[in-house]
Amino acid sequence: MSRGEPRSIPNPAIFAVVLEGDDYDNRHQLIDDLIRKSVETEQATGSTLAAGMSEYAKGDDASVLDVFTRADGIMYKNKEDMKKGAAH
Repeated sequence: MSRGEPRSIPNPAIFAVVLEGDDYDNRHQLIDDLIRKSVETEQATGSTLAAGMSEYAKGDDASVLDVFTRADGIMYKNKEDMKKGAAH
């Protein structure tokens, strides 16, 4: 793929949240809280939400697409764990 060609995100339903400041500092707690709340909501309503978080790894990631792809894989692992009753 040449530099000028558009790149697609692996799953078009993906969206990203960029954190900074205190939110970035507390990112692990925030994702844990989101997953915990998702499990509670699923138990109460049957609705589900799976999430995955990844960070840019300088030297390893060629682009932000690498970060999205990794987070997407983590999200699908979380989704599988939720189906098994072992989220996170």
